[in-house]
Parts: sequence; C-alpha cells; structure tokens
Amino acid sequence: MMTCRECQKQLIAYIHGELSPHQRRRLAYHLDDCRTCYGIYRRERDLDRELRLNMPLIGQGGLPKDRLWVSIQADLNRPRRRPALYQARYGLAVVMAALALLFPWVMGRQEMALAAPPTQPAPLLGMQSADATKPVPGGTAIALSVTANDNAPTPEARPRHAPAPDATAAP
Repeated sequence: MMTCRECQKQLIAYIHGELSPHQRRRLAYHLDDCRTCYGIYRRERDLDRELRLNMPLIGQGGLPKDRLWVSIQADLNRPRRRPALYQARYGLAVVMAALALLFPWVMGRQEMALAAPPTQPAPLLGMQSADATKPVPGGTAIALSVTANDNAPTPEARPRHAPAPDATAAP
C-alpha cells in the first residue's frame, strides 16, 4: 500500500506519463481510495492543462501555425493555371449560345417543304331531305341529320315524373 507522501511525490510524473505501468497502477489505486490525494491530483492536472494552453512553447521552432501560414503564403504566391480551363469552358458556352441563336435564322433561308395538315371536306349545303345518305361528288358518303326547329324552348324540368303521352305518340 502506498502512502500519501509517496503518492504526492510521484503525482507530477503520473500526470506527465513518466511512471512504469506497475507504479501507475499503484498510484491509481491510491487515488481511488484517498480523497485528499485525489483532490491534489485534480488541481495539479488542471494546472498542467492550463499551462499547456496558455504558455507558449519556448524553444520549439516550426510550430504548426507557422508551417500552416508558410504554406498559405506559398499557395497565394503560386501562379494559377486554371483560368485557361475556365476560359475554354466559357468559350465553348459562348459558341453554343451563338449556334442556338443563329440556327433559326440559317434554317429560315432555306426552302423547306413541310407536311401540310390534313384539310376537312367542304360542308354539304342544300340537302333535299332531312336524313339523307348519298354519295358526294368526291366519292364519299356522308350521313346528315337536321332537326326542323332548333329554336324550340326546352321543356320545363319536373323531378320524378314521367312525361305524359301526347296525341301523336304510338301506344
């Protein structure tokens, strides 16, 4: 069993990961059992974390930030090769737009025979009877039904009533 005095002497080495696995295990068991040593451990750990965040690394050159800034400056100063590719894309787009605009104009200068829509036959006028089917001079038979009085008023609607038979209706 480790004493509090031994634990507190090795606490900094424990925080920095400098102890052997056996010593780390013994110290961890002691921290689990002793609240006083665990409180000291938490203060030392928080202090170590704060110092790492707030204190600059003295004597260490080539910090990641410095290397990052150097690479950013190198990228900014490097000549660009992509504008030629973009110019080619824009050039192709302009040519396509010009062709799309000129296509109807060029096609309008040529004489083209387009298919004519089908025509409807001329209406027959002057029929002799109301229901007649006879050949037309063009050779096509047409059926035509004409009512005598197109302006007759519509009979009044009566719901659920059958029409009354009239005198001319056949029984």
